[in-house]
Amino acid sequence: MLLVLGAPGSGCTTFLRTMANRREGYTSITGNVEYGGIDAKTFGKLYRGEAVYNAEGISPSSSPVMIISLILDDTHFPTLTVYQTLDFALDTKVPKKRLPGESKAQFKRDVINTLLKMYNIEHTKNTLLGGSARVRGVSGGERKRVSIAEMMISRGSICCWDNTTRGLDSSTALDFAKSLRIITDIYKMPTLVSLYQASESIYSLFDKVLVIDHGRQIYFGPAKEARSYFERLGFAPKPRQTTPDYLTGCTDPWERDFVEGWNPAEIPQTPEALETAYKSSETFAQMKADKDAYKMQVQLDSTAREQFRKAVLEDKHRFTGKKSVYSIPFHQQTVALFKRQFQLKKQDWFTLATSWCTTMIIAILVGTLFFNLPETSAGAFTRGRSQFFSYFLERVLIVGGVLFISTLFNALQAFSEVGTVLMGRPIINKHTAYAFHRPAALYIAQIWVDLPFACFNIFCFSIFVYFMTGLYRSAGAFFTFYVFVVMGYVCMSLFFRAMGVCSPDFDYALKFACTLITLMILTGGYLIPYGSMHWWIRWFFWVK
Repeated sequence: MLLVLGAPGSGCTTFLRTMANRREGYTSITGNVEYGGIDAKTFGKLYRGEAVYNAEGISPSSSPVMIISLILDDTHFPTLTVYQTLDFALDTKVPKKRLPGESKAQFKRDVINTLLKMYNIEHTKNTLLGGSARVRGVSGGERKRVSIAEMMISRGSICCWDNTTRGLDSSTALDFAKSLRIITDIYKMPTLVSLYQASESIYSLFDKVLVIDHGRQIYFGPAKEARSYFERLGFAPKPRQTTPDYLTGCTDPWERDFVEGWNPAEIPQTPEALETAYKSSETFAQMKADKDAYKMQVQLDSTAREQFRKAVLEDKHRFTGKKSVYSIPFHQQTVALFKRQFQLKKQDWFTLATSWCTTMIIAILVGTLFFNLPETSAGAFTRGRSQFFSYFLERVLIVGGVLFISTLFNALQAFSEVGTVLMGRPIINKHTAYAFHRPAALYIAQIWVDLPFACFNIFCFSIFVYFMTGLYRSAGAFFTFYVFVVMGYVCMSLFFRAMGVCSPDFDYALKFACTLITLMILTGGYLIPYGSMHWWIRWFFWVK
């Protein structure tokens, strides 16, 4: 167990992300990171879910629109309960080999109940996670504990925890550190933890400590020797201060003190000077020797590496590719996501009720506006034309307006998908990093979940509009009308999701979507007939 200490902005998060092979968001990364002799590129390609990272709250790659929510809350779906959140994680990470006679459902129940008891959140089992403006849910500390449990379920071989105890009380923080100690000892796995203001009880659980000052390593070695090392450099001992606070304080010019009688000019104070002092110490020589000995052992003996590769392959379910980073095949990922998306849709009753009420109001307004379309030639198109042509033109234009409004309104109902995709991006990134599922499986599941709810809304809309406006009353004609409106909704839903996926943030997504929607409406053939379009815009009619 390694404790990473440093003042905010010193580089602790960057170090942990790099160790977890989370390299997105950085222009370049120099140096070499190996995982038991496996280089970082190969490890990320074949074993991405084996190195996991629990973020403090905000990621360098997050868009400015999401920063406020990420600072305050952990990234979870607010309308899912605690049990449902952990249940989905287990659906994607349930091991292939279980105890004899133990079913998948029983295994999931046992694991979830154990984690809830471990972090003292049993009472939140059936409570919504919340965190949004509409859903209150559990408290911030309880939501943080759900994030910890979710990462535990990922069963990573290398775990990096970035200030995970933020928002937890001292007792729960100590219990969390003890659980990490137990897991580290049982599974013989490295655990890297960054903490602010850790207690002495938590500090005593760690084997080594790394102190960073403005991106420079000023100490790396045994945790028991760290305090005495800085005291030997000339920093004043502070017996009443905890060791983590003391070590971090040595990097702060406003907090550190020097031993009386020592010349401050001879004591290293800048990050560069502290790094130079460490590299000339006996601790650095010992750590370098240990590293070289380990690298030599890895090169000469590949037994542990081969056992790791074999264990990863044995944990994969049937139909999962050998080079896949996921534990379950694509179709099982889609099924698990379908179940989760249905829960999300069903439990977000406010959105469902708002959508249905809006649909009904617009349907009644459109039906009233075009109530019982006239079958005579009376109208604005009679002058200067024959009786037949006047009737035909009027009828086509009015009926065309009904069809156009019906298709357009239901298609624009899918505009909310832009915000849904962008706000859900941090969760997708987290689950992809944990190797829970492929993003493509999520979008397929969303289509099949949204379709029944959309079909019901559009069916209610169609009944009002179709029969109030007096369109041709035939079952075949009605269902043709209904199917085409549904198809328009599905196509536009996928279009808006594509805009959300391709756009870096909400501002760009709005610009792209609004511009393309305007072109689609203008060149749809109703507002501007195809024959009246100029050649430089006519091509978009066929692209659309």
